[in-house]
Amino acid sequence: MKIIGIVGGIASGKTLAAQIFEQSGAVVLNADEIGHRVLQEAGIRQAAVEHWGSEILDSSGQIDRKRLAVIVFQSEEDLVFLEKLTHQRIRDQISVALQNLAQNHTATVILDAPLLLEAGWESLCEAIVFIESSLENREKRAADRGWTPEELARRESRQLSLQKKRASTSYTIHNDESTAELREEICRVWDSLQGKEMGN
Repeated sequence: MKIIGIVGGIASGKTLAAQIFEQSGAVVLNADEIGHRVLQEAGIRQAAVEHWGSEILDSSGQIDRKRLAVIVFQSEEDLVFLEKLTHQRIRDQISVALQNLAQNHTATVILDAPLLLEAGWESLCEAIVFIESSLENREKRAADRGWTPEELARRESRQLSLQKKRASTSYTIHNDESTAELREEICRVWDSLQGKEMGN
């Protein structure tokens, strides 16, 4: 089973790229979705409330990720605490999911994990794909999330630089044009992953 990681800048189009890989025949494992579930585990939730207080909870008593994000992206200390609290548990869940996929004879898995390199999960991957997109386009997509350019820059400053991410990858896919052109690039990489020697 081949495990391919996807990385890139915030709002570069990683999720869309993962969806296109899925349409090509891969199974997508979304680390964000796993992280959502981990945050609601009783032990994790209790530790988070003890650290930040009940203001991080929504009306149903679950952790409100948007409220928590506002806190952690304004404080390096809080971000580090959250990562220590959740990353190992997320990796454990990823490992279990990958084992299950291997037992089901899955050929190719796309690991869609925004902090793949920061968390050290690249060791799980046979290859890593970098989604390249201009700052202008990423700011437009971030605006659709309700973020200002300053908010995008602040969040991105908490991650590895784009240069370091790009240097760690096996393939680069450009996402500054149409979805059709993105699909063509992904098809090229997909064909390479299915048999050709890996390289840029």
